[in-house]
Amino acid sequence: MQKSILLLPLTLLTLSATAQQKSMPDYKRVVKKHWSASTKNILQQQTAHNKTTAAKQRLTARALYAFDGSAMQLNDSANYIYSSDRGSVFNLTDMFYNDYEGSTEMQFDSSAHYRLNGPDFALTDGSKITYNSSNVRQSYVTLSSTPPGSPLKEVFDNRYTYNSNGTLNTTYSLQLNGSVWDTAGKTTYSYNAQNKVAEEVVYNKITTGWEEAFKTVYTYDGAGNNTEVMGYEWTGSAWAENWKDSNTYNANNKLSTNTYMEYTGGVWENVYTDSFGYSSTDYYTYNMSKEWNTDSVKWLYSSLEERHVGPNGLPDSVYFSQWDDDAQDWMRIMISDWQYNSNDLPINANGVLSFMGAEMPIFQFNYYYEYYFDAGVDKRANATAAIYPNPATDKVTIEWKNKTPERTVLYVFNNMGQMVVQQNIGVTN
Repeated sequence: MQKSILLLPLTLLTLSATAQQKSMPDYKRVVKKHWSASTKNILQQQTAHNKTTAAKQRLTARALYAFDGSAMQLNDSANYIYSSDRGSVFNLTDMFYNDYEGSTEMQFDSSAHYRLNGPDFALTDGSKITYNSSNVRQSYVTLSSTPPGSPLKEVFDNRYTYNSNGTLNTTYSLQLNGSVWDTAGKTTYSYNAQNKVAEEVVYNKITTGWEEAFKTVYTYDGAGNNTEVMGYEWTGSAWAENWKDSNTYNANNKLSTNTYMEYTGGVWENVYTDSFGYSSTDYYTYNMSKEWNTDSVKWLYSSLEERHVGPNGLPDSVYFSQWDDDAQDWMRIMISDWQYNSNDLPINANGVLSFMGAEMPIFQFNYYYEYYFDAGVDKRANATAAIYPNPATDKVTIEWKNKTPERTVLYVFNNMGQMVVQQNIGVTN
């Protein structure tokens, strides 16, 4: 499933005439990161953290409102259904809940996405995931609603096999052809002595078997830090160098710099480089990007992201700036402010475009959660319920099979991710 991307407006009609005398900055280029998947993985792995409290919350719905030129309008929403004690992890690198196939941060059973499609807000896609008895992902099925608003149907399936030590061995990609799943490709993984991924190879399925397509090779230092990632493309007879990431780390083994290069015309050419800073945090609070200029043969400033750390140790404001060649200084162009609940999970994010003193709200994210418990905590396994009818319009019945758990709270969300009911339910026999 593809990650939702906020589409920023091309013009800001509400900006002052003075502001419009200067060329508008490229907001999308500044906000949307250019990092490779391996760089994102490094940043997320060093920021991953688990809460120590027994009571946890997991994301059940989110809603995105975007400015349409005159007002904030619901643009995108999703809801998630879980079973067991699987949960969700907020990605402090992307400042987002990643629910697409390549991410394992959200361990839901099924999801449904609704998006603005012309004048209508309708169901567009979804997914469902299966797990084994150890809560390890076995398959990820992508669902599509075509045309929007019609019932979800299966279209793609990724299936996973694992080594005896639990590491991922092979991912198979399948596509539904009528009523039959056809294997379209696979990715294999090999590991070094430290059990870190050493090589990934992508294959395409052809009539005679498997044909290599791409290969990624990982190199590590003595501390286990990923210092280089090399990408290759299969030419039909040999592997050809294609791109590479080179990484350096600070004294705390946090990513310090990342440089991306491409192999063109028999030589390596710089493309972009990033530097990262930290404020006694596992996640970065400073990221400056430069792009290589082939005419001047030097690095040029491009974009800057700065994060202010709140009292809870999490970002409460994120500032995006673009380099202004005329002023030879950074020009702030966007701010996003974040609010969290008592469990330090985001509940609201507001984005504001800023240009030469003029400001305009551009997006708002709302997040909704439910409580769940660790395996070692009393889950009240006998407290099961039946809900009918489902779906419902104006009335629904909830029937507890045995006994209502203590401190039970009922939350009801509509298909736009908005909470419409919150009610405490007392203990009954």
